[in-house]
Amino acid sequence: MNLLKFKTVVAASFVALSGVAQAEVELVFKSGLGQQSFKIKGHTMRMDNAAQYQLFDALKNKLYVVTPTSKSYMEMSNNMFGDLSALLTKQEAELKKLQSQEGLKNVAHLETAKSALRMAEQQIKQLKSNGNNQLKKLNQRARINGISCELYEFSVAMLQQQVCFADIADIGLSAQHAAVFNRYQQYVGSLSGYTMPTLENKISIDVSPLGSLPGQQSSSQFVRVKEVKFPAKQFSIDPSYKNMMDIPALSRK
Repeated sequence: MNLLKFKTVVAASFVALSGVAQAEVELVFKSGLGQQSFKIKGHTMRMDNAAQYQLFDALKNKLYVVTPTSKSYMEMSNNMFGDLSALLTKQEAELKKLQSQEGLKNVAHLETAKSALRMAEQQIKQLKSNGNNQLKKLNQRARINGISCELYEFSVAMLQQQVCFADIADIGLSAQHAAVFNRYQQYVGSLSGYTMPTLENKISIDVSPLGSLPGQQSSSQFVRVKEVKFPAKQFSIDPSYKNMMDIPALSRK
């Protein structure tokens, strides 16, 4: 995607997010794992999983994973790979020190640990290289659940998909709601080391393998959008829940 155009889309999303409050909505998608519900209230979005739920604040650009069963939560930082890389470097230095104290013996458990660290480091390098992504218009249209959309090829690292973008007016979604949903998509992509492209006043309603028939092998497909009134407490974290990063055993040093 053209960088100037991408910056324009991001700037437009800030304008949409700061607009007048809209009705609360629920976006429903389906995949091979079943249906996924994205609930949007103001600039916050909630997505429920089996035992957890995610809360995304589009204005603060923060994503939290909340686990009610353990009464805990954790922020998913989009710099987690940089943090992990620094941790790996520190741990390898500690392993070398231990091995030196053993008289440079071939200690099996230390060698296994070093191997695991190197494998993780390679995965981090691969994820960082994912940043060079491309979005190419295919000049084809499709219909997903009766909604017209335009096909694009999305390529990043070894991943190649076709994404079908629909006008938000055609699915009854406001610019503010679309901005929240698209900002969430971008943030989740950044956790895997790449920027998920979005288009102004559009959302992706179908994601499938490149070259497949749209809607036939979808990993994510739009089902419906509807206005719903949600309790405010669904969009906040219970103040009694523990922040996992504050627990001594998991705290950064």
